[in-house]
Amino acid sequence: MEKYSQNLTTKIFPITAGRMVCVLNEVDAREFGLFVGDRVELKYKKKSCVAVTDFTKDYVKENHIGLFKDVSELLGVKGKEQVNVSPTGRIKSVDFIRKKMLGEKLSYDEIKMIVKDIAEDRLSEIETTAFVSSVFMRGLDLDETTSMTKALIENGNRIKFNSKKPIVDKHSVGGVNGRATMVVVPIVAAAGLLIPKTSSRSITSAAGTADSMEVIARVDLSMSEVKTLTEKVGGVLSWGGAVDLAPADDKIIKIEHPLSLDPEGQVIASVLAKKASVGSKYVVIDLPVGKYVKIKDKEIALRMAKKFVQVGKEVGMEVEAVITDGEEPSGLAFGPALETKYALEVLEGKRFDNLAQKSCELSGVLFEMVGLAKTNKGYDMAVDILKSGRAYEKMKEIIKAQKGKIFSSEQIPMPKLKVNIISKEDGVVEEINTKELTKIARMAGCPANKYAGIMMNKIVGDKITKGEILYTIYAEQKNKLEVAEEYAKENNPYKLKKIILHTIRSKKEWNCVIKFLIKSWWKIMENSVKLILIIVLLIFGLIVLITGISVLFVMLPIMLNVSNDSVGNDSVNTISNSLSIFKNGGRGVSPIFSINKGEIISSYAFVKKGFDSHSIIFAVHPTLENDFFVDSTFYQSSIKVLNSAPNRVRAEIFCAIDGSSLKTLVDSENVEYYSNEELPSICGENEYTPCCLVVIRKV
Repeated sequence: MEKYSQNLTTKIFPITAGRMVCVLNEVDAREFGLFVGDRVELKYKKKSCVAVTDFTKDYVKENHIGLFKDVSELLGVKGKEQVNVSPTGRIKSVDFIRKKMLGEKLSYDEIKMIVKDIAEDRLSEIETTAFVSSVFMRGLDLDETTSMTKALIENGNRIKFNSKKPIVDKHSVGGVNGRATMVVVPIVAAAGLLIPKTSSRSITSAAGTADSMEVIARVDLSMSEVKTLTEKVGGVLSWGGAVDLAPADDKIIKIEHPLSLDPEGQVIASVLAKKASVGSKYVVIDLPVGKYVKIKDKEIALRMAKKFVQVGKEVGMEVEAVITDGEEPSGLAFGPALETKYALEVLEGKRFDNLAQKSCELSGVLFEMVGLAKTNKGYDMAVDILKSGRAYEKMKEIIKAQKGKIFSSEQIPMPKLKVNIISKEDGVVEEINTKELTKIARMAGCPANKYAGIMMNKIVGDKITKGEILYTIYAEQKNKLEVAEEYAKENNPYKLKKIILHTIRSKKEWNCVIKFLIKSWWKIMENSVKLILIIVLLIFGLIVLITGISVLFVMLPIMLNVSNDSVGNDSVNTISNSLSIFKNGGRGVSPIFSINKGEIISSYAFVKKGFDSHSIIFAVHPTLENDFFVDSTFYQSSIKVLNSAPNRVRAEIFCAIDGSSLKTLVDSENVEYYSNEELPSICGENEYTPCCLVVIRKV
């Protein structure tokens, strides 16, 4: 469409929308040819931005435009001013998003345009979500990941340090507790390196590094403050959101969070872009692997590690990715204040556990990367700095530089509201579900309530006796503590390994068990309500028993005797006559005759498995006097089939001297029957014994 613009008078809405939004009168919207959600470009003096439109009839007059606080602050508009408004038209990057949705590979220029439009709010949230979803479903290959990293860097802000000291950084993909960063930064800074650490707030964990550091110092440092303080004391622990290093990435993360999306390529690009933005040249990436952390498979961790190294090289950084053990918690604390207190205790020399060890190992990797320590000697150097107290002294310098007033672990108070969770059984701790502990800590108020959280009392390998404290839940609000306690009692994060794997008891012991169960049962029966229920059940059972006996007496004569009605007798006579005609190997077919539904015709019946009401086969024996022999036995399955048959059926009778000729006879009539091995048992062992076959079919 041809670009059309118009100057409109501004009306400021003191509301933060979290995105660029403007409101037009419906008349002006029609004049522009806009629909709700379309974008317009706003220009005021030398500044401009793209905003999403909304319409109104009353709140904004014609020839006016309402600006939310996000837009007015960006443009610098403070009152009634004239801004130039023009529709943006269709944005080309939308076509590239569609291309990715179809599974096609994007070029660097295409990715760069998408990132630029996201950073400048030219894309709506729906369009940005479509891009995030396509990356999640289709993935980014190595080239696309590199392109995404470069595009995020180019569309963000960068810090340039004047110092010639090596600039290093550390990042953990996350999923574990413990503030290793709060130990690594002072160790590395104490060694003379620069580490401008920007960290995130918690998204799904009990605390982020920024949340924890905020307990003792400021974290909302500007870019200039990050630069100045890092050059002054060697490092900072700041909140990345205040620095705004990669605005497009922050918008992408905002969309990923509620959907729990962590596309591999996007994670790598996001991390490395922010490290490059603060000028880092050496970066160690921590990839925890475990059942309850983000990366659950070592193969995935290895693949990501290789990509981190390759992409880092493409953007001018030396990256070393290390795969760490994420199977158990890192330290004993969960929650902002508790994790900060714990980290300070490590720096003070009061603790040296897996959190301290991991922090020294990561610091050692950086020392070896920059050449401060020889291969495999970085860890020892880091441990020496930690145990000598130099790291703790450096941490106090950093806290002071960031306007903090708490310098020791003892200055951080423990919450008064708490509840102990005790073990209900004996055993040895085999596994701890850090995901469940995190969930309980968040129920208790983390991370919003800084002093809420969990302090563990037992770790993997500890022997536990019933009644011992597993962990303690802390909270600032009583109702949150109650909710967390209730959930904790129903969902135990601790898995215990039994010492006794199996028990074999003697017969005497089992008799005792049975006697105990009987005794317990009678004790329960003392309850009057249950006693009444038992009496009712007994009476019902007696009724069923009497009914069953009555039915048996009624059916027994029927089962033991052939029906005496005229139709039944005629049927038997017909069969008998037919048999007498076809003795000595003769054969023939009886006339069609009627039987009643449910009537028992023959005896000594054998129904082949799989037969339905369409075909029933009976084997019968004529006597030597050529009289038809009727046996009263009849299988129940035959009765069921006869009961399902219609009132009229047809009986066909085939006779033979021995089993083999009978088999041939049956086959010639295409009648399914028993195997050769089964025929002798039906017709008898004697080959001269006459044997006939009655086949009853539906008419």
